[in-house]
Amino acid sequence: MDHAISPDEVPQVDDRRSSAEPSTLQAADAQGDRGWPALAVDEQGSAHVMWLDHRGLPSAANQVATHDHKSSTPYDGVAMAQRSGLYYAQAGSSPATERELTPGVRYCCKTALAVAAGGAVYAAWRNVYPNDIRDIAMTVSRDAGRTFTPPVRVSEDRWQLNGCPDDGPALAADASGTVHIVWPTVIGDTTPEGALFYSTTRDGRRFTPRVRVPTLGSPKPAHPQIAVDERGRVMVAWDEVINGTRVAAALQMSHGGAERVTFGAPLVLAGDQSAMYPVLAVTADGWLAVWTAGKPGASRIGVRRLTSAAR
Repeated sequence: MDHAISPDEVPQVDDRRSSAEPSTLQAADAQGDRGWPALAVDEQGSAHVMWLDHRGLPSAANQVATHDHKSSTPYDGVAMAQRSGLYYAQAGSSPATERELTPGVRYCCKTALAVAAGGAVYAAWRNVYPNDIRDIAMTVSRDAGRTFTPPVRVSEDRWQLNGCPDDGPALAADASGTVHIVWPTVIGDTTPEGALFYSTTRDGRRFTPRVRVPTLGSPKPAHPQIAVDERGRVMVAWDEVINGTRVAAALQMSHGGAERVTFGAPLVLAGDQSAMYPVLAVTADGWLAVWTAGKPGASRIGVRRLTSAAR
């Protein structure tokens, strides 16, 4: 069942009981823009927050603006990416001030955070590697965010692009401590095509071989999300353009022996209506999918309950 939620149907929150004064995570004098934040809350109530921070870009922009375009020196996107960083802070029961975890991030692609069993904090993002490779990287903290491991490449996709993919990974952790990751990339040298891939890790350093997620057949599935229920069942959602209309879809996957992964059939979430940017939440009897529907100026939120194919 699915329906659109009008503003007066959205549950209201008693601000006097549940709201708190907002706090600023970045330094007060930080230049540049910040974006693509991700948040995960641990069992102690601490909010782990990560974002892409571009405080090094204002000076870089000046250099680009004054660069002689007739010069034989090419624009270096890898060097420019070193001016954008992955930043982390904590809020809530154990606040911690901001700090940079790593530079060299692709500053237009979303980030992802997940807290696994035992309190380990996993972070994933799109990194910029030499030769303008845009692949997914991961780091993990096993001490509640005090320290993080050096970044590790999730998969050698080798997507070479001197530009911005405008898309990134999604994470979810199950009760066993396994972290599930899904991400978009481009494969193929002679006939490039977009694809979604899936993998898992238990330590943030070693990953199962990537498995391609079956989609609806367009050349560029995008904006993946992932959720895992208490029984370890995994649901993935994304959007893509089919016959000129962007549609949102989801499918369930299951795990067999020897790291074997099987997928259910993709389900279009909103029929023949336009839908994009789906997100997933776990409920007592399955998952809840939510997406943006309609055209700009008349957009709405669509909702659909998804039940498991295997009880």
